[in-house]
Amino acid sequence: QVLTYTQTVNAGAPLNANIANTASITDPRTGDSNDSFAATTQVSSPPRIVLQKSLGGQARFNNLDEFAMTIAGPGGGTSTTAGAGATVTAGTGIVTVATGTAGATYTLGEAMAAGSVATLGQYANSISCTNATASATVLPTGAGTSFTLIPQAGDDITCTMTNTPQPVQVRVAKATVGGVNVPFDFTMTNLSAASTSILVTRPMSATAT
Repeated sequence: QVLTYTQTVNAGAPLNANIANTASITDPRTGDSNDSFAATTQVSSPPRIVLQKSLGGQARFNNLDEFAMTIAGPGGGTSTTAGAGATVTAGTGIVTVATGTAGATYTLGEAMAAGSVATLGQYANSISCTNATASATVLPTGAGTSFTLIPQAGDDITCTMTNTPQPVQVRVAKATVGGVNVPFDFTMTNLSAASTSILVTRPMSATAT
């Protein structure tokens, strides 16, 4: 004879609690009441996911640049940054999935917001994540602008996408036609007011670089 015991946890049960019950069965043929089965159910909290923005290097490529941060999946959404320079205004560019779905696939990504001057390609893009809960969930890491995450119950994951402006390279060349092999003088001014120095080479030839 096979007996099936089902334990049901009703909504409203406290999170992270262990609920245990024991079912005792009496066999009417023998009067034996020693047949019992114990079951324990752990009530785990749904996964929580936070995506936020950080700026590195010289902050924004252009002060008009803003970033639309997105979590695609159950309970996801989009939030656009605000601010200028290295500052991301508090409360902007943060997407929170407070009660996610365990086992669902989430896509974490970003795009340049409307009105931005630069493209994502003008930034070095990367992500780093932490999980306040010890679990086997694989966290996104490394370079890119779109990442997949499959959370488990109880996860509390925070991911930060960092954008650093790519370095700008400028080359100036001067050549003469029918002239003599002499050096030329020229001046370069760093209009960005960045601290990066400008390297100038001026060989004794018809072309100065």
